[in-house]
Amino acid sequence: MLHIGKTFSLIGSLILMSLVASSPVLSAELPNAIQWSNISTDELAEIPFKTVDPDVLKSAFEKRGFVSVPLNYGDPNGRQINIFYRLMPSHSSTNADLNKPILVVMNGGPGSASSGYRALDHNYQDPKAGDAFSELTKYFRILAVDQRGTGRSMPLDLDSPRLSQKIIARYFDADEHARDHVAVITAVIPKDEEFFILARSYGGLIGFQYLTLEGELRAPAGMVMSSAVQPHMDSVQVFAKRREKQLDLNRSLLASDPDIKNKIDRLRLHLDSLGIDSNNVHRLWHYLGKELGWEQKLADQIDVLLDIRSPEIMKSNLQDGTSSTVNLLNYVLSSAALTPGFTDRTMTIETSRMIPFESWMLDENWTLNQIGKDGSWREEFINAVDDNPPPATVIPSVSEIREALSHHHILFTFGRSDAFLSQETQLQNAKRFETANQTQFHVFEGGHGASFSEEGARTVWQWAQTLLKGDESVANSE
Repeated sequence: MLHIGKTFSLIGSLILMSLVASSPVLSAELPNAIQWSNISTDELAEIPFKTVDPDVLKSAFEKRGFVSVPLNYGDPNGRQINIFYRLMPSHSSTNADLNKPILVVMNGGPGSASSGYRALDHNYQDPKAGDAFSELTKYFRILAVDQRGTGRSMPLDLDSPRLSQKIIARYFDADEHARDHVAVITAVIPKDEEFFILARSYGGLIGFQYLTLEGELRAPAGMVMSSAVQPHMDSVQVFAKRREKQLDLNRSLLASDPDIKNKIDRLRLHLDSLGIDSNNVHRLWHYLGKELGWEQKLADQIDVLLDIRSPEIMKSNLQDGTSSTVNLLNYVLSSAALTPGFTDRTMTIETSRMIPFESWMLDENWTLNQIGKDGSWREEFINAVDDNPPPATVIPSVSEIREALSHHHILFTFGRSDAFLSQETQLQNAKRFETANQTQFHVFEGGHGASFSEEGARTVWQWAQTLLKGDESVANSE
């Protein structure tokens, strides 16, 4: 499930051999298993889409719109769906200001809307109103797209029992996301205008797919792979490295604040007093490595929680930041794109066994194991996916991707202390796609969103600026 990131790596042949015996059983062994390739016309007709308020297009500061695309790109004349986009102005300007280039941001997730980065009701008249795009909009106009099935792009009703795992896996994955971006870019950005793409986290898979698509492709002046998920890496290895990083961050937390164990114990007791499972302290895991000064921010948040006396308010605060993309759409897509052969929950069994935590440590795996545990149809939905994960997302080979990327300027950026992706492993694997005079690598502070930080945004702009000026020797210097 990635929230806004998930990745890949290698743990060793003995571990991988042990996984063969413990990996999810095949559909042939389960008479009632999901038949992923069999989708009936009735199932297509019953996709539970939610209604979108047309007033969402009204904005005094942004250019907003819908682009009609096929639900099934294999049947371009078949059922059409609407993809919602937002063209956001650069800092202290309006969309009439064309001096700043457009940066197309491919969202993380999978299953993320643009509002996760900038709210639809963002206050452009308040100079102090900050969000994930605040630093980047100093240099770019931002074109953001709600991934199909989310936000205002034909959102799926995730509360409907008619929701189909097969439909999600077949029509809402990275290939469709890439083609949707082609359609939006073609419709919104003038043909002769240069633009850039920033593919963040899961959006990295969309970016790789985008550059390998055949046919009419609007080539960017450059693409930023920002803490990007990379194809053809071993998922067990990646998530083991992810857990190793979180283990290291827990240790760093204790080193910086020796009293943190006592604080977490006090919070557990406080949760018990409110009738809330004390293990919900693990929902604070997302603070690990997040932005500069994360250790103090985490300690401060615990103090805030200790003062809450309402169980409802406590639950809301604990969920904040951990569940924005933790939903059924994300669960299916994550299983197909990020953990082929596994799901979020089955992967936690492997990584928890391989890398045990001390009892006081904040543990993402606990939170992942809570998905779907509500006794409703959702639990059956999740269990069915666990028993029989969807087919892996189809991705071009490493050699095909390398060939495609060799014709483009690519900037790989990574965040130190990234609790989602191991920066060291990701950087090493990104070298597979390195091409002389085309590829550049940078590491920043700031965790998973490092390229959105002040330093990250400035570096992205300096790189883009040299490409716009045609000074490629500068753009490709380390």
